[in-house]
Amino acid sequence: KDIAALGFDGILVTIRGVWPDDGKERKLTDPMHGRAGEARPISIRQADFSRARRIVSKMVKEDGLSKSMLRVGLTTKNRIGWRDDEAWAVAADNLAFLAEFARDTGLVGIAFDEEDYSNGRQFFKVEGDPDGAELAALVRKRGRQVFEAIFRAYPDVTFHSSWLFSTIQKWHAWVTPEFGLDQAAATESHGELWGYFMNGAIDAMPPDATIVEGNEERGYHGNANRN
Repeated sequence: KDIAALGFDGILVTIRGVWPDDGKERKLTDPMHGRAGEARPISIRQADFSRARRIVSKMVKEDGLSKSMLRVGLTTKNRIGWRDDEAWAVAADNLAFLAEFARDTGLVGIAFDEEDYSNGRQFFKVEGDPDGAELAALVRKRGRQVFEAIFRAYPDVTFHSSWLFSTIQKWHAWVTPEFGLDQAAATESHGELWGYFMNGAIDAMPPDATIVEGNEERGYHGNANRN
């Protein structure tokens, strides 16, 4: 209520709790998190979200923060292989579960932060990845797989991405502007794969869902643009 009194109608929500595998407390909204040294996520369906459900539902429905979103991180220290069907099935199910949580508690959607804080390089080409069109198709397939699960759980979700396709601009177009917003060129020059993943999201997008381009980098240059 104190936040709503300041004129805000929504916040980003991060949930901490006890992970079901090791009993340690950490963020439950990092659906690609795995055990140390294992490139495979842990299912979060067995974690206890009951307290979070009560708090978030009240916040949204009674405390005036009806435009709030669930903040979800899409980075991991232990990079998931693009060919690992089992690992991606768990990741997709985790995200479906978080989408169900957002839907059931009244959150308007999910805000994805895909910045590589842990330096796991999930959305960058690394040694051992396939080349060219094969890699592009595989990353797009995983994006479609993940977002089909999300959209099945919450068909009219609002999906906010800190970067969406502006990540191509960040890593490539500003450095070599003659290539423009070319995903293939961005992959070649900087190993950037996020745009392919987002193409998969758009492939899966139902008519009632909304995707928002956060264009995070642009905010850092606002004053420069005005000047």
